[in-house]
Amino acid sequence: MDTRTQDNSNNIALQRLETILSFDFNTVIAVTENKTVYQAVLSAKAVLDAWLDQSGLLPVSLKNLCRQVTIYYLLCLNDQKTAEKYASAYLALTAPDSLEHAEALTFKGYADVLDPRQSASDHLITALKIYSRLGLRTPGHQDILAGQAFACRCLALIQLRSSDGKSALESIQNAVLIDQKLCESHPGMRGALAISFHIQGDIYTVLHKKHFAFLAYLHALEIRKNLYEEENDIVVVTRDAAEQTLRAIVDTGSLGGLIGFFNRDFTFDWNACDTITPSGINIDKAVLFASLTSRYIDRLAPADQMTFAQLLLKLGSYCIHIKRDPDLALSLLYLAEKLAAGQEQAWIWNHIAFCYQQQLANSASVNPSESEMKHLYKQVYRLVHSILITYSDQSSPSEIRILAFARCVEALIYYEASRFYARLPDQSTVNINEVISGYLSAAGSFQHALALYARIDAKDTQYMRALNRLAMIQVETAGLMARHGMNEQAVSVRQEAMAAFDELETFWSVSSAEKSIYAARFYMNYGEFLACSSDIDELSHAATLYRMAIAGFASQEGEKKRLADATAKAVNLQDKIALLQTHTRRTHVFFKACETNHPPRMPPPVSTLAYQP
Repeated sequence: MDTRTQDNSNNIALQRLETILSFDFNTVIAVTENKTVYQAVLSAKAVLDAWLDQSGLLPVSLKNLCRQVTIYYLLCLNDQKTAEKYASAYLALTAPDSLEHAEALTFKGYADVLDPRQSASDHLITALKIYSRLGLRTPGHQDILAGQAFACRCLALIQLRSSDGKSALESIQNAVLIDQKLCESHPGMRGALAISFHIQGDIYTVLHKKHFAFLAYLHALEIRKNLYEEENDIVVVTRDAAEQTLRAIVDTGSLGGLIGFFNRDFTFDWNACDTITPSGINIDKAVLFASLTSRYIDRLAPADQMTFAQLLLKLGSYCIHIKRDPDLALSLLYLAEKLAAGQEQAWIWNHIAFCYQQQLANSASVNPSESEMKHLYKQVYRLVHSILITYSDQSSPSEIRILAFARCVEALIYYEASRFYARLPDQSTVNINEVISGYLSAAGSFQHALALYARIDAKDTQYMRALNRLAMIQVETAGLMARHGMNEQAVSVRQEAMAAFDELETFWSVSSAEKSIYAARFYMNYGEFLACSSDIDELSHAATLYRMAIAGFASQEGEKKRLADATAKAVNLQDKIALLQTHTRRTHVFFKACETNHPPRMPPPVSTLAYQP
């Protein structure tokens, strides 16, 4: 093989190695267990060693490969001695005051973390000065900010091992702030933020600030649980740190203060739309806290148990009203049920019943057996019935709200049961009059609930949510009636639904919560209803409603599925409108031509027109 062919072969091999080793210091942890990456690192190391043993220096063409090997030995293998060798070689290839130079200094400083020397701190401080100067020239640059945060983390570890806890805390707080800023525009950087939070927890532990340490570990645990589908060693280490710190807090008798903090911080109220977004930011962390704390409820004072029950009710209600996750909600509400009393207990029962109803609705979509549906139905009805009996004669506004909510859940179980029979494949066994009667009973329960809300002048968000569900049930009932020849009744029920939609649209159009999840659900429902029309004005109105639903879903976390559904329906509706407008124009031309006694061929009906993009 000639020299040129050999060089080409070597270049191809090096390019292949660089492709495999394409990680960064904020993402390398994810490839720790990857055998292909490990083998590539060993191959790259052999190439670097051959050059270093021969001449003591590396060619510039190997600079990036040297960087990757340094990162892997630093962060995956924790081999500081080997890493320091390649960090020095990498440093020699970088230009002074460049981003690469600052990075190489950071690597050299980090390589000395386990055996801190003054040179390690000097390297990191110099690197931070370079990052600062570069940041002034290019504000907000991702690589500069990421390098700056990494250097702050390394410096914090060295300061911590030098027993300078105060300086270490200042350094890691700087890292957290930078990482949080990065995550706003680059969510993929959350792993680095988790590392910073974990180090912050370690520093607070050394400083004997247990509450702050626990909150830092909890932040890290929340991020890592969301990053990894399965619980791996990284998650376990953070969980162990959080649990150990929580046990220390329990042993000092100060868990009540932490519960009070979370109860004040998590402000969700299902009637107040302005609490949805801030609660969505904190929900995962608060649920994690509740899960970790649940094993210590017997060691809480009675007042702290009541506070914990309040927190659990808020968490459970968020999970069922917003996340629509009845299983998670039930796990929280069952725990709350053991601690609460009075009206709080009634609200917990209401929401447990609501969770069962959601399970009933979810089961209906996967064709359960009749016995399974009846079992779920009985569970819901038992809870709802006990609340209806307990609060039927009560007159205070707070008690009437409890009763009205129970009526809403009652309406939903009537609806789910009737809907189950209406959708059976074999309709010969179904008494359609009984099914329609069930739909009307559901509507009646909603109307009863609305009357209760109106009685205490509570035409608020919860009232409108109930009215929206009533309107949708009435639409479905009218369709069922029309299909079975009950046209007169169908028209009447449809008019009631239209009146409800008009009231809802008026409410949400002037509400400060116009882009809330509740408003978006209404716009979606009303849009779906009008989209079935053949009237061009109603279809145009439906298109507007879909746009408003899309805006609402887009502004909420965790609504990607509904957002995609609304977007798809909006696109399909635009096709329908365009098709109808084309047909209308052709019909107009036809009748215009008839006046001149030269009629063209009549256009076919809309339903038979082929779509031409």
